[in-house]
Amino acid sequence: MSGMASAEDTSFKPTGLYGGAGLTFAFENFDLDGAESVGLVIDNSLGGNLKLGYHYSARFDLELDLLYMDGFDLSLSDTGDVGGFNLDGLDFGSNVSGYVGSLNLKGYLTERSGKVRVLQLYGLAGVGYADLTAAAKVFGVTSESSERDMMLRAGGGVEYLLTSRVNLFAEVSYYLGIGDLDEIRFLPATVGAMLHF
Repeated sequence: MSGMASAEDTSFKPTGLYGGAGLTFAFENFDLDGAESVGLVIDNSLGGNLKLGYHYSARFDLELDLLYMDGFDLSLSDTGDVGGFNLDGLDFGSNVSGYVGSLNLKGYLTERSGKVRVLQLYGLAGVGYADLTAAAKVFGVTSESSERDMMLRAGGGVEYLLTSRVNLFAEVSYYLGIGDLDEIRFLPATVGAMLHF
């Protein structure tokens, strides 16, 4: 009997290897020194997400996650005199983009029984390594600098078991930079699909 037959079907084994991909919208939560005093405005970023994981039990997964962010745009608000400086006419623009790869432990609220067409809630926690690039333009001159360091991650989501091999998911997590990236924080929300091999 196929695992696609109904929500009562338990004919497939809920363990094994899986991969996934999704689209991401990342909300910035940067803690940059002096940002408010100079009227710095930081926009959110679009991005993408790839996953490779292993269901090693009915309740837990080990998952590699690669998050790409197209760019958090930084600009100065049009406020004239800010922080004692006259910003009128200053040509400034910047963006922060890059990748975060993380290893995560994922735990489900209930055991996967092998049923399909059901929702499953989960939480996750992990540690990652980020490679971020800041590109800044001041008075028409562009320069770039890169920072690499560790990030901590925590979050959760929901999966919809569409068939015995295909899941849809929605996920929100929080990334907290440490070391050289201690001012970088963001909250990506991702929707996508996973394929079980």
